[in-house]
Amino acid sequence: MRKRAGQDRVWPLMLLAMLLLAGCGRLGTSNNIKILDDPKFHTGYGGMQLSFTKGMPPSEVWSDTSFVLGLEVRNTGAWAINYPVIALSGFSGDYFTVTLDSKDADKASSQAPDLDTLKHFEKIEGRDFATPDGGRRLVTWSVTNKGIPYGDSYDARFIATACYGYVTEAGTDICVDPQANIPYEVQKRACQMKPVRLAGGSGAPIAVTNIDPEMLIRAGGDATTKTLQLRISIENKGNGGIRDAQTVNAECAPATGGDNQDNLGWSSQLGEDHFNTLLVWAEVSGQEIDCDLRDPAATKVRVKYTEDGTSVICQMPVDSADAHLAPVTVYVKYGYVVQQATTVRVKRLFQRVQEVTG
Repeated sequence: MRKRAGQDRVWPLMLLAMLLLAGCGRLGTSNNIKILDDPKFHTGYGGMQLSFTKGMPPSEVWSDTSFVLGLEVRNTGAWAINYPVIALSGFSGDYFTVTLDSKDADKASSQAPDLDTLKHFEKIEGRDFATPDGGRRLVTWSVTNKGIPYGDSYDARFIATACYGYVTEAGTDICVDPQANIPYEVQKRACQMKPVRLAGGSGAPIAVTNIDPEMLIRAGGDATTKTLQLRISIENKGNGGIRDAQTVNAECAPATGGDNQDNLGWSSQLGEDHFNTLLVWAEVSGQEIDCDLRDPAATKVRVKYTEDGTSVICQMPVDSADAHLAPVTVYVKYGYVVQQATTVRVKRLFQRVQEVTG
C-alpha cells in the first residue's frame, strides 16, 4: 500500500509531541521546583556561601585612600533562594565611608530599596542542569578611609551577613507493617519495619538524618486501631544559624541608630522566637500526616532546634492489613544566617611619606 505524501514525517512529530507531554509530569508547580531535576543535585548540605574576592579588599591600604570590597555570593544548595538579603557591618562609620555599587539591581520591585550596607536579591538559582554549581552573584562596595584612631596602623574588620529562607525536602521509603507486633513469619512479609538513616544530605544545610517508624496498636472494645508513628531526626549540617523563616530577613536590616560595628536588626528588634525555629511537616504516600500532636487542627509543627539536634514525632492511622513499602517525604522550612569576615590593615599615610622620602 502506498503511503500518503508526508506521512513519514508525521509519525516522528507525533512521537516527539508525546514525549514532551510525558515529560510535563516532571515539571514542578512549586516556586522552588526546577525543570528536568536530577537526584544528584539533591545531595550535600549546601546553601548560601559567602567569600570575599581575592584582592577585594587588599590586605593593606594607606589611610585616607579608597579601595573596593568584593563579595561573591553562591547558592550551593538544591533549591533557589528567593529574596535573600546581604548586610555589611563590623566597621566603624567614624573611619570609613561605604557606598554600595549597583543599587537596586537584581532585586524585586516589592523589596525595600537597597542601602549602602544592605543588598537585596530577587532570586539566586540552586544547583540544576542549567547551573550545576549553583547561582552566583557579585556584590561590590566602594570604601573610603577617613583616617585611623591611633598608632601607625589600624586593623579594620568587615563582616558580610546573609539572611535567607530555605526549605529542606528529604525523601525515602519506609516499611509499613500493620502486623509488626506479631513475631510470626516475619521473613515472609514484604518488608520489615526498621529505622532508615538518610546519609549525605539532600542539598540543604538542615538535614533529615533518620526516620524511625513504629506501629502503635491499641485494642479497645470491639475495635483495634493501628497508627503509624515516625520519629524524624533533624540536624544542622551547615555553617550557619537557624532562624524563623518569617523574620530571618529582619536580622540583616539595620537597626535604628548605633554604629556599624553593631548595627544589625537582631541586636535590638528580634525576640527569642526568632532564633532556632523550624517548621516541620511530612507526607506518606502523598498524604500529609499529623506532626503537631498537640493541636488536632494542625499538621505542621514549629519546634526549637538545640545544639544536639531535634526530633519530631508524626502519626497517621493505618487501614491496610499487609506490610508494604511507602514513600515518605519530610519538609523543613526555616531561615538561615551565614557570615564571612575579612580584615584590612590601614597604615597611617605619613609612613608612606617617610618611606618615599627616607
